Amino acid sequence: MRIFKIEEKYYCVLDSKFSYENFKKEIASKLNMREGSFAYFYSLKIIGDLFEYAKDMKQEYVDYYIEEYNDFEEYLYRKKLMEKKDIQYLSINEDQTVLEIRMNLSNYNASSLIEYGDENLKVLNTILEEVGR
Repeated sequence: MRIFKIEEKYYCVLDSKFSYENFKKEIASKLNMREGSFAYFYSLKIIGDLFEYAKDMKQEYVDYYIEEYNDFEEYLYRKKLMEKKDIQYLSINEDQTVLEIRMNLSNYNASSLIEYGDENLKVLNTILEEVGR
């Protein structure tokens, strides 16, 4: 699980069996903070806010556009107007999906965290990689 910035948008490539509820539980167990502390709840809130309104683009493709486009990559290219190099950069396999992270729908703190600098995105991705193990 990893977040990518492409132009001014953020995407997350992850397993198709992603469950937001399981994700929250796993993040809580990986934070290594005292359960119930301010830092624990605040960290869960910020990370959760990043994904709460994320759009599962593969599910959208399957639900509404599978007959219109030959495959998911064509859907991303023609419907979502992603560049082919960016689609390749994401390197999505059959068992994965792409979430379009829509931070502006949730919380100022989440967008501040990720948009402030590349270093914050690296730290966040380190946490997310731990969740995937």
